[in-house]
Amino acid sequence: MHRNKLYLSLFLAIAGSLLMTNCLANPLRAPDPDDNKLYFLCTGGLSKLFHVTSSNKSGLDDVLWRRVSALLIAAEIESQFKHYPSCVNKLERAHYYLIQAGKTVPE
Repeated sequence: MHRNKLYLSLFLAIAGSLLMTNCLANPLRAPDPDDNKLYFLCTGGLSKLFHVTSSNKSGLDDVLWRRVSALLIAAEIESQFKHYPSCVNKLERAHYYLIQAGKTVPE
């Protein structure tokens, strides 16, 4: 009797976990083309702005450097959580601050 209950509870646990995995997002699904564009904008912009910021650190005002660095760190975190629109927004703001400081940023 106890063995049947054990098998039944084991079966229900396995069946429930299999059903739940189908309800969750499939990580192997094809990416949305809009997400793909934003992904490349985010990762490419992070790389460019990081190099501009690190190469011009001595030429930037301390407050401006901290502001741009904080935006780049926040954009990196957003990209890790796949929040690409927010990542691009932060990169645009960092780009604006660098342009206002007179630093050339490659397009």
